[in-house]
Amino acid sequence: MATAVTSSIATKKPKPVVKRKRKRKKKGKNYYFNQGTEKAIIRYNKTDDAGLKNIIYNEHIHKAFDKLAENIIHTFKFYYFDVSSVEVKHEVVSFMVMNMHKFKEGKGKAFSYFSIVAKNYLILHNNKNYKMGKIHSQMDVLDYKRILWVRVQLQKLLKSLFCLLMNYIGFGILTYLTSFVEIKILGLLILYYISFV
Repeated sequence: MATAVTSSIATKKPKPVVKRKRKRKKKGKNYYFNQGTEKAIIRYNKTDDAGLKNIIYNEHIHKAFDKLAENIIHTFKFYYFDVSSVEVKHEVVSFMVMNMHKFKEGKGKAFSYFSIVAKNYLILHNNKNYKMGKIHSQMDVLDYKRILWVRVQLQKLLKSLFCLLMNYIGFGILTYLTSFVEIKILGLLILYYISFV
C-alpha cells in the first residue's frame, strides 16, 4: 500500500511557476513644446498689453524656448563660442523672442518655425566664430623648430653680408660719408644687424 501512494506522487508533474509582470502606468507624453505653447505664442502676438504679454511668456513660452534652444545647441553641436553654452542658450532664446512677432498662425507649426530660427542664428554665429578661431589660432600650433631654424639661417646670412660689407668698404667709411643722413642710415644698418645677432 505504501508503494501505491509513492508511485502516485511520483507521477504528478509540478505546475510551472508563472511570474506575474508588474503592470506599469503608461506615462502621458509630456512634450516641452506642445499645442498649448503654440496657442500661447499666438495669444502673445495678438495682445498689445505688455503686462499680459509678460505673464503669457513667463508661464507658457519661456520653458519651451529654453529647452528648444538647449536641445538645438547640443543636438547639432554648436560649440564654437567664446562663452559658455548657457550664455549662448540665453542669446538664442532672446533672438527667438525678438522674432516671435514674425510667426503667423496658419503658416505652419510654431515648433518648426522657432527650430529653424534658432538653427539659423546658431549656424550664422557658429560659422563666424569658427572662422575667427581658425584665423586667430593659438600660438601652440606654430612650428617653433622651423621658426628657430629660419631665424638662425637669417642671422648667419646677415652676419656674412655685414662682414662682406665691412671688408669691402672698410671701417674708415665715416670719412667718405658726407651728410648726416648717410651716417644715420649706416647706424640703422648696424643696429639692425646687432638686433639679429
